[in-house]
Amino acid sequence: MGRRLLVEEPVFAGAIEEIDGLVAAEAGFSLAEVLESGERVTGVFRTMTTLFGLQMGLATLLRSYGAEPGAVVGHSMGEVAAAVTAGALSLADGVKVITRRSRLLDGVAEAGGGAMLVLGCDAVAALGFALGCADVHVAVRSSARQTVLAGDAEQLARVAVRAEEQGLPARLVQVEGAGHSPAVDPILDPLRAELAGLRTGAADVPFYSTVLNDPRQVPDFDGDYWAANTRRAVRLADAIAAAADDGFTAFVEVNAHPLVAQAIGETVEGALVVPLLRRAPRGADGSEPPETDDTVTFHEALATLTVHGLLPAPTVPGRVADVPMPPWEHRWHWVREVPSGSAGHRPLEESYVGRRSLLGPDGGVAGRHPLLGPHVELPGEDRHAWSVDVGPAMFPWGDRPDGGSVLPAVAYAEIVLAAGAEVFGPDVTVSGLRVDGVLPIGEHTTITISLTVGAPGAMAGAREGAVREDVGTVEVYARTAGSWTLLASAVVSRGGCAGPTGQVDARPVDDSQVGAGQGMVGHDERGDGAEAAAPMYPRR
Repeated sequence: MGRRLLVEEPVFAGAIEEIDGLVAAEAGFSLAEVLESGERVTGVFRTMTTLFGLQMGLATLLRSYGAEPGAVVGHSMGEVAAAVTAGALSLADGVKVITRRSRLLDGVAEAGGGAMLVLGCDAVAALGFALGCADVHVAVRSSARQTVLAGDAEQLARVAVRAEEQGLPARLVQVEGAGHSPAVDPILDPLRAELAGLRTGAADVPFYSTVLNDPRQVPDFDGDYWAANTRRAVRLADAIAAAADDGFTAFVEVNAHPLVAQAIGETVEGALVVPLLRRAPRGADGSEPPETDDTVTFHEALATLTVHGLLPAPTVPGRVADVPMPPWEHRWHWVREVPSGSAGHRPLEESYVGRRSLLGPDGGVAGRHPLLGPHVELPGEDRHAWSVDVGPAMFPWGDRPDGGSVLPAVAYAEIVLAAGAEVFGPDVTVSGLRVDGVLPIGEHTTITISLTVGAPGAMAGAREGAVREDVGTVEVYARTAGSWTLLASAVVSRGGCAGPTGQVDARPVDDSQVGAGQGMVGHDERGDGAEAAAPMYPRR
């Protein structure tokens, strides 16, 4: 609780040092040593005194970062720190009020002063559940959906059962004593007497009281007021609502852990509620929670206030400079020219660029397709062949994430379509495209394409042994390690001729092969394979 702030925030450490001597004189212990040790503080007297010191340190630190309060609201003992922050009490008098108040309450707790219960309803409904329980009283009017009752522990347990039977949340609070109830009546006169010499003044910051019926009424902050603060119900909902009506929409909870943040949000719809510190939750087995980094939590709160325009953004010495523009890397991804090493090829500027089709009006090839290369028709065999260099030196294929390059699957589809168009004319259908292998490509990599016309037997609608002149099989090969490797194959046919019977081979492929470019082409509406619509065109 504040231990990291002592080490990492000099302003906080200075504030604690200023309070430490006053606390030691009144309470008999060192506030700084308690915070430095990180030990769990117990007992009403030590707990309330330590929390007051922490709250004053946080308020001072918050102001050092430019967060000046527009107004202050205190909850129960928090009104003491709020009064000092507002300038109505000196720091020395604030220490006097908190130590003497908490010492007297410590005696009530030792005498068995009861317990407290949090109910998920307003005060009127809460008292309805307490009918017949004479020693149950409203201690805190937190919001329209939260009320704290105080009184006899057994009677509060019965109230909790009644509320839970109606589906309302009910939680007994682990506190020492029943504050804001008749249990504290015996200490009120002694408290007034001990605080008779307080030197109070006008508040510099607007103060919304959670004690008086009118939260805007300026208190006297004398012994009578602090006795009423100890005995009366805390009217938190009224004070927060009044602040909201006066235009306040952002609330910073200055505490070791959020206690009223939920109630504030329930009272003021859309309010910004920012706790300065937060404890980690206990373990599932009830074990002590790990220590949180209070410095980080505090600066998260500052950041929240900053992004909502409530704090000026931190500045550093220097001048404002324009951020450098992104260093774009320009790469050309379109084919500029056909492979220069192939005889008879013309630049794309002459053959392809700007054309809507690679095919001439008479059905012939208007220019050689860059992915086919030179065309050779083999005599007497009804076969056609092409050979082309598809290496990156000729085509700007994209690189794989691992740095290598492969011939993409779409290239096979384009090659098959182009070969069919060159042999059968522009009205050609591709079906049964199958990619059988991955071709890693170096700077220069040659592939060979063959188209065999009139493949026998397996063609749909053909009788056994017949040969069709309007259908062909295209195969794409690469020569590796002295042997031919089949990379892809498909059936091409003139016009709407049927492809092969059966379905496209959609065998599963390894994920790494798909990532490298291997995959299957989808079925068309007829279910007989993938029908390509148009060849790939180079673009400017």
